[in-house]
Amino acid sequence: MLTGFATHAGEIGRFTAVSGSVDTLRQVAAAPVPAYVGMGSFMRDIIRTKHRSRTQLRFIDDSMLNMGPDYMLEIKEYIFDADRKVRSGVLHSLRGKMRAIVAKAGDNANSRFEVETPTAIAAARGTDFIVNILSSLVTEVVVLEGVVEVRNIDRTVHGHILLQAGQRTLVAWGKPPAAPTFTPPAYAQLLINETKPENVHSPDQHRLASIAEIAPVPPPPQMVDLHTMRFMSGLMFGRSGSMRGMPVGSGLPVVQPAVTQTAPALLNASRTPPAPPAPPGSNSDCSSGC
Repeated sequence: MLTGFATHAGEIGRFTAVSGSVDTLRQVAAAPVPAYVGMGSFMRDIIRTKHRSRTQLRFIDDSMLNMGPDYMLEIKEYIFDADRKVRSGVLHSLRGKMRAIVAKAGDNANSRFEVETPTAIAAARGTDFIVNILSSLVTEVVVLEGVVEVRNIDRTVHGHILLQAGQRTLVAWGKPPAAPTFTPPAYAQLLINETKPENVHSPDQHRLASIAEIAPVPPPPQMVDLHTMRFMSGLMFGRSGSMRGMPVGSGLPVVQPAVTQTAPALLNASRTPPAPPAPPGSNSDCSSGC
């Protein structure tokens, strides 16, 4: 675990990549501590990435977090029993987006890896997913591999979903998770890039290939010839112009076509407007004086 590092007492992970400005707020320090590669992390630490900054944290069980710009995370709990292969991790995301690449624990039934946000909880076991806090009222969860259980952080809000690889959902404040939708591979690639520090290896191409295989392919547009269009128009509309089976004036309003210069009535009409009719009792012959 934590290959290549000798951990210190209480250390639950280490920074393996830092791009830009990243710091840590911890209970034993009065001021933020700038993060650097090889620096240890402890429970109750609050990790912050600044604008255009990213970082990667590797936990003692080899799970990894890739954190994007303007991100804030509190490590509420992270316990790993190497002998029993049991993990208990609870991370609280406050803002921004991050990617969790969760290592498989030996005893998945008794292990947990949960990410909390202002509106949602995403629970995973041996999977790869992205948590994107769109606002304080909406969280997006995108699964790249494996299965993630998603529910509202408010326990009184009933309902949860099992999000499969290649799917995404939104969790709004006070609402159960929305029905899963497929994630476009281009959008998944965008989220991966926004959370990936420089010079960091991760199984991105494999994940994206899996999503591309799962995502539904839209059907090609159907070409309709002119005869078919006329036939369908005759089925839907009668000679009166109203839909068959519907009286004129019901359903959709009947709109009369506007008079245009292409209308025969307009082309054949005189451009000189007709004279108004003479009032009753008047002489239409003005030769005697009008």
